[in-house]
Amino acid sequence: MLLFWLVWMIVLFNRSADPKPPVPAVVPSVVEETDLDMLMTVFNALDTPILVVAPDETVLLQNQAAEKAFGTIPPNTDLSARVRSPGILDMVHETIVTGKVNQIEHSERFPSEAVYIVRVAPAEIGQRADERLYVLSYHDISQARRIDRMRSDFVANASHELRTPLASLRGFIETLQGPARNDPKAHERFLGIMHEQATRMSRLVDDLLSLSRLELKSHIAPDEAINLAPLLGHVRDALAPLAEDVGVEISLVVPDDPVIVQGDRDELTEVFENLIENACKYGQEGKKVEVTLSGGGDAPAGGFRARSRSRHSGGARSPYYRTILSG
Repeated sequence: MLLFWLVWMIVLFNRSADPKPPVPAVVPSVVEETDLDMLMTVFNALDTPILVVAPDETVLLQNQAAEKAFGTIPPNTDLSARVRSPGILDMVHETIVTGKVNQIEHSERFPSEAVYIVRVAPAEIGQRADERLYVLSYHDISQARRIDRMRSDFVANASHELRTPLASLRGFIETLQGPARNDPKAHERFLGIMHEQATRMSRLVDDLLSLSRLELKSHIAPDEAINLAPLLGHVRDALAPLAEDVGVEISLVVPDDPVIVQGDRDELTEVFENLIENACKYGQEGKKVEVTLSGGGDAPAGGFRARSRSRHSGGARSPYYRTILSG
């Protein structure tokens, strides 16, 4: 009996002793705060909107470009609460499941119309599988899409404009070969109209070629040194027949010192031809177009400024054109 009570007292003493605390279960963490801060610093240096998404499809962070484009997204917000596109959500879910990079083209209507290439890619932050994040980036291609539409519209309009003079030329040729074969008056009248239509087609073809040249050279900076004074003299001489036809005199004033710019001779010639030609056509009431070039010797070392001005003398409503070239 005494032995029984001794054993019982030992058991009670052991139970009353402080038990060892249980070992806490390891709770997986997606990424450390310091890693998030580092990611934020890197992504804020980019002008591309970026969202960092966790494996549970919540937004961990957004860079400044994304905040500007889509508004503020609080951390740990469910992606589907802010991204309404089913295509983007399905793409992100597929990447989380498969670990493969995906991208789609996506159009936004609010707050402004924009087109993006949306890409999602996994990013390994640590050694464990639960430390994988997903980078959702938006590459804005809105400007490229607008240029594509402008090009398509231009080609469609040019094709339509070419069709009309071609049809006229074909009709006049058939008439000259048939009923008006021996009619000198009809020959003279039809040939004049045909010349006008051919000139119209030539202008349209020149516009198409100019567009093609601009696209080919858009990424190449001009490196040719051009003296504008003789170039303007050439333009004035080339437009002299037009000025005579419309009853306008073209006067040219240039400085004694050369005015040198970096540019393409053909493109500069086209610019000045367009300016002076418009001045001749739409300022006929003044009967005079003044072209003034300034700059040259007084420009600071390492730089210059040149102005080409086409002004119509005459009424107060006469157009006024000015081009400033800097380099």
